Amino acid sequence: KPAVLEVGAGRGKDGEAAIIREKVPHLVGIDPDAGILENSYLDERYQTSIEVFARDRSACFDCIYSIAVLEHVTQPQEFFAACRSLLRPGGMLLCATPNLWHYFGVATQMSERLGIQDWLLERLIGCQHKESYHFRARYRANSIRKIKRVLAQTGFSSVEFRCFDHPQEFEYVFPVAARWFPASYSR
Repeated sequence: KPAVLEVGAGRGKDGEAAIIREKVPHLVGIDPDAGILENSYLDERYQTSIEVFARDRSACFDCIYSIAVLEHVTQPQEFFAACRSLLRPGGMLLCATPNLWHYFGVATQMSERLGIQDWLLERLIGCQHKESYHFRARYRANSIRKIKRVLAQTGFSSVEFRCFDHPQEFEYVFPVAARWFPASYSR
């Protein structure tokens, strides 16, 4: 039976799993965070990393997808190699991630390097939300050049990139007087 793996499935509150759940016969999710155990959209759930998950399995998924995960990956080579080993021949890997060179990626990376990321996040999204949701962004696989290179090194033969931007998702981080910036940047 066709099987799909969501990497970074979390609690399932973002809505992706609910949409995918309707379209596939078997949905498996993994996430290092314990919140995955609360994800009711999955047929199987594992609290682990993809690298550990792949050790006991091979070629068992038709599709693997991740949304807002690549920016947190610390070892891209190992991450993509694990994805490749889990895909059946002809399988597909789909990833949605912020581009390192988008203003959001640049701002995140700069705030991390300056050591102000926690302080800034607490002011933008609140301390409680930051503690329950935020995972450190590393941006080690978030440019087209880097992703192409690591995918080729790990055995992926065809790569396609699509750009999509939802500027309204970033408006909350701007002062009211500058909320025009995300939409202008996207245009």
